[in-house]
Parts: sequence; structure tokens; C-alpha cells
Amino acid sequence: MSMTGRIRAAICDFDGTLADSMYVWDEAPRALIRSHGGTPPADLAQAIAPLTIDDALNWMRDRFMPGADTCALKRELYAVIRREYEQAVQPKPGAPEAIRRMRAQGMRLCVLSATDSSMISAALRRFGILDEFEFVAFSDDWGGKTRPECFLAAAARLGARPEETVVFEDALHAARTARGAGFHVAGVYDASSAADWPELERLADWSGQLIGDWPGPAEMRGK
Repeated sequence: MSMTGRIRAAICDFDGTLADSMYVWDEAPRALIRSHGGTPPADLAQAIAPLTIDDALNWMRDRFMPGADTCALKRELYAVIRREYEQAVQPKPGAPEAIRRMRAQGMRLCVLSATDSSMISAALRRFGILDEFEFVAFSDDWGGKTRPECFLAAAARLGARPEETVVFEDALHAARTARGAGFHVAGVYDASSAADWPELERLADWSGQLIGDWPGPAEMRGK
């Protein structure tokens, strides 16, 4: 990828990138399946990670909760998850400081997440950094992060081209999509996707344990 464009915008994932919240998406779907008499598989979180929330619920219903109403399942799941985002989810170390530093450098920022925007906003408000972002967007509105439209729409709303925008991601499938659409990619490690870390490191322009470790746009190199 050419690095000729000056990076002036950032699209930030939330779960596993800004926040230590992937446990929610590991535990809550398991609990939902168990509450309906099913047995969740060990790799449930990995299986549903690339899916939109509606597709994930349909996938779980068909396999583990036959006959259940998807809308009712979504209400159940969201009730549990919303409490976690409003009260318990914590930022990853250094994440709030990193976001404030980027804003101080004049970068335009947004959050693009597969988690409902109202939940993300509640957590960001608790973190004290909601106002650092121009908007919070729900990637499922464009079919999820396996489709480039969500990244392209977010960049356009920030007033930046892909080559002027860095995408911070811990999820390999999302990083691949962003990379393929012409964005710079900064890979952030999360234990929930440790098996994918070597490939994410290879694909990314920069990779590190925490978003706070990112040295800034001048230090990134294309691959």
C-alpha cells in the first residue's frame, strides 16, 4: 500500500481495541443458549465474530435453540449486554489517553463497532472520551465488517479518503476488509483472538499490544 497520503483520520473498533469487553460477547451468548436448554460449543465466540448480530442470533437459534423467536432472543441478549456496557466494561490500559492524544494532534476520529451504538456510547461516556469522537457507527447497518461499505461510509463522514485514514482493529476479518478497501491498518492485540495475531501482525502497517502503543502516523510503513 502506498503511504503517500497524510493520515489525518482514524476509525476505531471498540471491543478488544479500545475496551476490554470481549468477555461480554463470549459469556452472554453462551448464557443465552444455556438458558434455552442448549449446549454452546467451545468455539462459539469465534464462530459468530464475523456475523452481524441478527445473523449470529439466527445461526445460534438454528443450531442450539430451535423454535425460539429471534426477536425475543435479541431482547434477552441485549438486556444482559447493555448492563455490562453501562456499568462494568473497562477501557484497555492507555486507550483514553491515546484517543485524547490523537485528537490533540488534529486527527478526526470515530468509532465503528459491531455492538449497538447506544451501548458503545454509554461506555465511552463512562470512560470520559465520548466527546473525542465525531460519531459512533454500527457496522451492521452496512452488513458488518466483512463488507467494505461500513469503513468507506465512516471515512466519508470524517471527510477523509481511505489512504488518509487508519483503522484500529483487533479482529482479523475486519482488518482484512479495511486493508482490501485501501485503508491503513493498525492491529491491536486481544487475548480473545490470539490465534489470529500472527496473521494480523503480518497484514497490518503497524501492530502492538495496546492502542496506546501506536507511535503516530509518521512511524507507520506500508506493506
